[in-house]
Amino acid sequence: MVEELNIKVGGLSFKVIDHSLPFHPPFWDQVNTGRWEPYTFASFKKFLRRDRSYVDIGCWIGPTVLYGSQIAKYCYAVEPDPRAFIMLKENIALNNFQNISTSELAIADRNGELKIGTFGIFGNSCTSFISGTSAITVPCLTLEEFFVKNKITNCNFIKIDTEGGEFLILPSAKNFLKSFKPTIQMGLHSQLFANKEIYFNTIVDSFSDIYPYFYLLSGEKKEWDFLPRLKGWDDMVVGL
Repeated sequence: MVEELNIKVGGLSFKVIDHSLPFHPPFWDQVNTGRWEPYTFASFKKFLRRDRSYVDIGCWIGPTVLYGSQIAKYCYAVEPDPRAFIMLKENIALNNFQNISTSELAIADRNGELKIGTFGIFGNSCTSFISGTSAITVPCLTLEEFFVKNKITNCNFIKIDTEGGEFLILPSAKNFLKSFKPTIQMGLHSQLFANKEIYFNTIVDSFSDIYPYFYLLSGEKKEWDFLPRLKGWDDMVVGL
């Protein structure tokens, strides 16, 4: 039986459908009790602006979208996992939020198609271009082309949580990001790569010419040579 839940987090509230996901049965309870990524909600509250839009890349079933869209002027939500995308749309419709657009695609290093996989079944938040066995083909766009197609001109914040997809997204977006220098919160997924040195070098090469430092979610400023000390699943923020 599908049940509606009332979620309260970071001073805001929204409704969701409890799909009783077998892989995340306590997920919304974790959000409601502040145990799921409290630093993400704090970061959104700090950087999102009422007069600016933001782009949420890898938004899964919508916890950050349903929160962030109440702070920002507009949210562009991107999710390639077909099962997660259905749940995302249902959660948005349940709240009747009008300042969200959704795109069922991947942001990558090219325009066209990309193979993604997952462990178990789709919808479980583990969709990635480098891991999993249940591979499917999905449409993809570069970050720049996504901005062009959606006519995005007032974005000040981008969230990237793509289970390793940042390895493709960032090098191809370097010149584009340099042109308007948004604040970016990004999840690191070095644990998915056999060669972690190449992974971290790619992140540094993509960002260091644009942003002189990066920040931990605690707000602590770090030099780029500190980045490889971070573990998989850590998050970082870059911005001026």
